[in-house]
Amino acid sequence: MLKKAAKIAYALLYAFLIYAVTFLFVAFFTICSRLISDWKQSDMVKVGPERVEITGNSMVESEEVLLISGLDREKSWFEVDERKIESYLMSNGWIKSATVKKIFPDSVRVAIVEYKPVLIVNSRKKVESEGSIKDLFTMWFADSEGIVFKKAFPGETDGTLPFFHIDYDSVTQEHREEKIKTAVSITDSWKNCRSICSVSSIRFETTAGFIADCEGSGSLRSAIHFGKVSDPAEIDEMRTSFMNIANKFMSENKWAGEYIFERNEKDRKIRVVVGKMVQNIKRGNDA
Repeated sequence: MLKKAAKIAYALLYAFLIYAVTFLFVAFFTICSRLISDWKQSDMVKVGPERVEITGNSMVESEEVLLISGLDREKSWFEVDERKIESYLMSNGWIKSATVKKIFPDSVRVAIVEYKPVLIVNSRKKVESEGSIKDLFTMWFADSEGIVFKKAFPGETDGTLPFFHIDYDSVTQEHREEKIKTAVSITDSWKNCRSICSVSSIRFETTAGFIADCEGSGSLRSAIHFGKVSDPAEIDEMRTSFMNIANKFMSENKWAGEYIFERNEKDRKIRVVVGKMVQNIKRGNDA
């Protein structure tokens, strides 16, 4: 009888010990969790706008970066989701890529790569209005790779970017991308001609190919006919010919209003036809 009572006592003691250990473990875990949770919300690990380092932005203001990313207000370092913030930033049309890195315990680095616009391109979209289908035209920015990346709104450009117009009925979407890249090549190559004139607009016509309007000093203008060119090296060759001829005319106080490049497919030479030469007339001391 005593042995049976002893066994029961040992069993109860063992159960009590298990309960006590479990209770202590749960209590310890709960207290630690609360301490960690409180610590995560403490000022020691708070990220504020002043602790966010932003690099690579020029078109997008730092305040806008903070607003889009949600870092414009204080939050716990542990609540900052790097991948989510990167996706938020990519929603801005100027931002090509973004990298967000948390720096323990209270800092965040945001590295931005922006698109660099070199052209403004027209875009057409079919919309239904009042029971009929109409064309809606908008303007978009294109970068040096020919990527059309963002709608152009008034005030977003200072007027220095050339405008490229392409007839949507004459080219497919695939060919349109090729034409944009060629227009970019013309714009990039003709930057070296700014001492003579600057390209203000480029258009592509099905029969004539690429034609650029180049604005010189005063009211002097030149129309440059490139034809159906696509090779950047050939465009550079045309630029060299243009500069040689234009500089010669200017030394003689003359201006050519039209340059027509004609290719000889046999030997790849370029023949330049220059027309509409205008003799400048000097008037008075300010001419």
